[in-house]
Amino acid sequence: MKNQYFLGLDIGGTNIKAGVFEKSGKLAAKWSIRTDTTEKGRNILNDIKKSVDERIGNDTEIIGVGAGIPGPVDKSGVVHFCVNLGWNDKNIKNELETLFGVRCAAENDANCAALGEYWMGAGKVSESLVLATIGT
Repeated sequence: MKNQYFLGLDIGGTNIKAGVFEKSGKLAAKWSIRTDTTEKGRNILNDIKKSVDERIGNDTEIIGVGAGIPGPVDKSGVVHFCVNLGWNDKNIKNELETLFGVRCAAENDANCAALGEYWMGAGKVSESLVLATIGT
């Protein structure tokens, strides 16, 4: 049986950070690639898939993907406008599900960072927290 992991993505205007996580939330592997924003970001998701395929072994199974996007993401996983990436009305959730063949989620990157800190980071001992992000 293959080892099952979740894939976390921080899709930024300059770099894309990827992490492979155990079900417990423990980080198993991480890397980053440059973000190709040419052609209105057309290649970004395919670049991510290629990068994941190159880095995970045959004994690894991705069972879910979560992506943080530098802009507003609606509840259905659509990015209506993301200036850093050139995306307009792009359904990130559906496109990732097609690429990876597993359940995926997309959310604003700052919201993802706050949830991560609350679950596994500096905020896990707190009832509430405030998080500020600064990026490209």
